[in-house]
Amino acid sequence: MATVTATRYNPDIKAQYERLTGKGKSKMSALGAAMRKLVQICYGVIKNQQPYQPQVAVYPLVIGVERWYLLARRT
Repeated sequence: MATVTATRYNPDIKAQYERLTGKGKSKMSALGAAMRKLVQICYGVIKNQQPYQPQVAVYPLVIGVERWYLLARRT
């Protein structure tokens, strides 16, 4: 259940899940990869004793990559 929620709200896991399903992987396969990534994130937080910092730009995921690209080209 945590992985399903992470595919909706965690920008790193959401980007990976969408990338894998976009390449034709099955949803269960992409969910398994997201599960592994979530465990790796948890391990890194515990090991380094630092809060989690997303590595993916959040803004393009919120408004959509195509629209973000068009906005970025204007400036």
